[in-house]
Amino acid sequence: MTKIRKQFYRKLLFIGIGIIPIVVFFSSKGPERFAALTGFLFIIWNFIKIITQIQPIVDDFFPPKSYDRKSSTSFDKVIYIISMIIFFVGLLSQIFVLRRIDNTIDGLNLYLISGFVGMVLAFVIILTLKSYSPTIYDESNRRLSIIMSLIIGLFLLFPALACVVNESSSESEILNEKYLVINKGSSSTKNKEHYLYLNIKGDNQRVTVSKSFWQNVEEGKTISLSTKKGLFGFRYIIEFKMI
Repeated sequence: MTKIRKQFYRKLLFIGIGIIPIVVFFSSKGPERFAALTGFLFIIWNFIKIITQIQPIVDDFFPPKSYDRKSSTSFDKVIYIISMIIFFVGLLSQIFVLRRIDNTIDGLNLYLISGFVGMVLAFVIILTLKSYSPTIYDESNRRLSIIMSLIIGLFLLFPALACVVNESSSESEILNEKYLVINKGSSSTKNKEHYLYLNIKGDNQRVTVSKSFWQNVEEGKTISLSTKKGLFGFRYIIEFKMI
């Protein structure tokens, strides 16, 4: 086993170790919740180290036959372009998905689950392309671009699609519930977003509201949310009401 592979497997092991405190202490409210935060930071650190070495790692597992694109077939070029499109569409989708995620109860879970599904699909596509066109990964730079674009692009794109599909269920019953406003906030961007932090299921969850509603709400007060159960079981907010 090469040194690069040993380091890669070691970092994967560290990521697995970092997941343990997150799973164990995810719902904790006391000081032990910092163990989950430590695990998360540990995962991010090792993930960043993998990303910085991604090209030699990929080249070690799949040695390239070329370091230029002279040998590209038409199919390889088309797949390269499509993967770039998926990547940029995934990035652009974040402009629209964040508000939907904010206004979905447990929206972060929906984001992570759908993002994971997108990554799994990306790996399936990557392996399928290898079987269909063995030359597609012969060139180092093109291969890295295709693999990373598909993984990142589909990871970002699937949450946007999941939100749209989840909200496509219009026949569910409307549920009105009261929630305490813990805090208020706003973004620092030119087109400001206005947030309320509500006590939902014992956790503080951010929701995005209109400027006028935000201005009329006071911290410590209670508001009413009208929600519907989505196709994937996640309730999404359709209306905010003052009490």
